[in-house]
Order: sequence, then structure tokens, then C-alpha cells
Amino acid sequence: MTLLTVDSQILPRPTLAASTEPAMSAHREETLFAWLKTPRQVREAVERRRLQSVLLVTDPAMVELVARDTLRLGPLACARGTLVLTVSPRASLLAALQAIFRSVVCLAAAATLEPRDLVNAMASSEACGRLIGAMLDGPSGVLALWRGDARSLAVPIVWFSTQIDLDRAANAVVAIRSGGQELAIGEAVFCSDDVIAAFDPDHRRRLRWRRWQQDTTLGAMVRRRRHELGLRREEFPGIDAKTVARIERGEILRPQRETLRLIAQCLGLDLDSLQRCHAAT
Repeated sequence: MTLLTVDSQILPRPTLAASTEPAMSAHREETLFAWLKTPRQVREAVERRRLQSVLLVTDPAMVELVARDTLRLGPLACARGTLVLTVSPRASLLAALQAIFRSVVCLAAAATLEPRDLVNAMASSEACGRLIGAMLDGPSGVLALWRGDARSLAVPIVWFSTQIDLDRAANAVVAIRSGGQELAIGEAVFCSDDVIAAFDPDHRRRLRWRRWQQDTTLGAMVRRRRHELGLRREEFPGIDAKTVARIERGEILRPQRETLRLIAQCLGLDLDSLQRCHAAT
């Protein structure tokens, strides 16, 4: 069982239901997510050496303990883990931590979340679509973003030009909101999923799939069922393939009753359910 440690409590992390969603870009097996605030929590976390770990440290005094206790157990104790810091350690200590952990994310100078929200964002089943840190370099016009799965992303500030004033962007206040689901640049607010999807093709495909699964329109219902049955649009008796395509894209919002009947018959769906979906579209 994957565990989430917050405020000295160990809670089960929600499990994902089986689905046909595209695989996550970084499959995370049994993982310990921990906010380390005391020496005891540091010791307990590093002793779980067989688990992948995502460790958050917000206290400078705990950073040195993490390095010391990890090496006490051997150099491989947290070799598969990620260390997230909201404080800035001395350069020599940071170098040591980078040699110990697979990944070290330092958010000391970045806009980030409150510690509890930060851990929850990293432990989320949708961590790859959440943001945990952001830092804007005004002179270069580059926005550095850190995702919940500890990967980073560089985004040119001009990408936001339709909603922000680029002349003032260099001095804009950047913030992460809503548990990592929103990015704020000045007064403008952007969906984290959309920003990440614009620069990550894998996430774009996952996001498109998820939104398609959540779509309750007639077109989405027809397309989902057609895919489930492995049918081509040309295999709808009595309906032109172009008509099926237009219905799926939402270009025909009110198909004729006979068309709905043929679709229901071909897909093995109840005509009444199609008509209700049709009426709600």
C-alpha cells in the first residue's frame, strides 16, 4: 500500500480504478510521501529504504539530518527517492544531497504551496498535472515550473501574451493556487493542466482522454461506445460516415430521430438514453 505521511499520521493513499487511460509518463510504484518535521520522522522515513520516497523538508535543521541519517543506512537508502526543499541549504550540503537522492527539487526561491498542500499535490493521482513551484526570470522571459511528479518545465512568458501585459510581466507576482491546479501571473489565472499540456505531448494526450471520458454530450457518448466496440464510422448501416463524424465532433447537435434510432441499434444502446443525452446537448 502506498502511504502518505502528514503531521505524524500515516494515511492510505487513494488507489486508482482500472481504466484504459494512457499510462502515466513515470509509473510510481509503492511510494512514501512524507513531510519531515522532526528527527524521528527523518529517521523513520529513511529507514523505509525499500520504498520509493518523496520527502519534503521545510526546516533548515532537518536538511542536514536527512543527509546524515541516509548515509548512516548506506548510500542506497534513498537512491530511488526525491527530496523537495522549501529552504536553501549551503552549497556543499546541496551537492551532497544531489549525490544521495535520485532527484532534489529546491523551491526556496520559488512560489510554492503550503507544506500540507504541497505533499497532497505530490501524492495526488494527477500529480503530473499539478504544479508545486514556479519562478519567473524577468530578463530572459522564461518561467520555470515544477510539477507534482518532481519534473520541471520551462515556459516562455510570451505564451501567456493573450492574457497578460508582457511589458509588465517581468515584475509580475507568480503564485500557485488551488492545491497546484492553478497558476497565477499577476491578475491572470491559468489552469495548470492546460499550461503543462501545451508543452508536454504525453500530458496533452492524457488530458484529452480524461476530458473525453468526462464529456456527457451525445457526440462523446457515441464516440466512446464506437471505440469500445471497435467500429469504424463506415460501419453504421444507413448513416453516412461523414454524418457520424460530425455528430461525434458536436457539429450536429440535433440529429433526426431516425438517425438516433440507427445509431442506437448499431451501438447496442437504449434509444431513450440517447434521446435524453440528445435533449441535454
